[in-house]
Amino acid sequence: MKTHLRFLLTGLVSLWLLIPGLLLVTALTSVSSQAGPSGAVPLPELPERSATLRVLSVERLPENRLSLLFHEAGNEVLDYRLSHQAALEAGTTSYLDLQARIVDLGDGYFQTIIPMPPASQRFYRIVGFGGPDTDGDGLSDALERLIGTCPNTFDTDGDGYGDGLELLYGSDPLDPNSTPLIILANFAETSSVAREDDGVIELAVTFDRNYNGPLHYRIAGISTAVPGEDFVPVTGTVTVNGDAAVIPITLLDDTRVDPVKVLAVDLVADPWGEYLVGGASRHIVQIHDNDTYWSGVMGTTDSSQLGFRLRMARLGSQVVSAAIISEPVAGGSQGTGTIPPGEWPVRITLGADSFHAVSDPIPMGTSLLTGDARLQRTITLTAMVGVEDYRLSANIIAGTFTDRLQSADPGMDWVDGSVSGGFVLMEDLPLPPESPGATGLSGPAVSRARGGGQ
Repeated sequence: MKTHLRFLLTGLVSLWLLIPGLLLVTALTSVSSQAGPSGAVPLPELPERSATLRVLSVERLPENRLSLLFHEAGNEVLDYRLSHQAALEAGTTSYLDLQARIVDLGDGYFQTIIPMPPASQRFYRIVGFGGPDTDGDGLSDALERLIGTCPNTFDTDGDGYGDGLELLYGSDPLDPNSTPLIILANFAETSSVAREDDGVIELAVTFDRNYNGPLHYRIAGISTAVPGEDFVPVTGTVTVNGDAAVIPITLLDDTRVDPVKVLAVDLVADPWGEYLVGGASRHIVQIHDNDTYWSGVMGTTDSSQLGFRLRMARLGSQVVSAAIISEPVAGGSQGTGTIPPGEWPVRITLGADSFHAVSDPIPMGTSLLTGDARLQRTITLTAMVGVEDYRLSANIIAGTFTDRLQSADPGMDWVDGSVSGGFVLMEDLPLPPESPGATGLSGPAVSRARGGGQ
């Protein structure tokens, strides 16, 4: 159904609605309050004015309720209300339903739920109230004059709750002993830390009293985590049945090395006013990558040291790829130390109590001492829990190494040599190398390897 309706730009305006037909418009700026049905205020005859609303849909809901969606464009109406009467004949009293809610969906779209009438026929009317709102309580001055509250007083009955809030939650803004039963939703904690391989994380939400219905949330704009890359896109709604709920977030594991990502989740107040959001309305998750760079050093008994950098990419707890990183030295093609520039694969087995890494043979080229013989280098790292001087934790690995230099050509075994000692790996910032001088492998232990392990 798409129908254009007319109504007033200022003061009180109204649109007649006979389901499924739609009728006319009228207006009012000031009337006196009278007694009527519970939760309703009678409306007098209103003069006709002109403006436009478009009814986009009328949908039947369970329990014979109707959902009405409409749109207004630039009509400068502060808020809308629903009214009803039993007939359209002159002299029939029309009642403003103060308990019915018309929700502002944004961008000029509004929705209301029309209840099943107690009689066989009832005529409904959308009533629009223009500004001003002198006391800032969310109710236009025209509506306040109609229901008997003071347009110049934010809280007419002085009970600590604004007039607009009391109408929203069904309490009487003229009775200080009648206060709204507001349900507040808050995050149990406002921050947490996760790793990208944690799978599903749950953000706990608490309510100050039982609530049954949907809880709305959204991903805040400050988030650096990207839906579809760092986490599964969310639905924005979870069902609550009680005084607690959880918002599940499914993290996505990849093999890229990324900096720490921020995922900010905001609670959203129920558009129908069933609950409000308290002070703990945002939860920030720091998502740490399980794909990391490690800075390491290998040392021998005579204090010779070999610095290196390692990259490990994981899916869950399994290392799926790893490499020694060597950056070109400025002004030349040789990598740092004696390792050619590039990424040299490393096979890693990582368990709860052991770490074992073996590099693929790294081509070292030739030298004056070996003629045309090609050299290659293999590095082995081992660490185990429970062994003296070994350490295996989330961000530090310490153990023993073997650095072996050998010929890639047959008959050149005389150039083979190795050196052993201890190593330490420390998890680095999750960023690629920036300084060639701080990456790759460097020299003292390399010289010892050439010397046959002396």
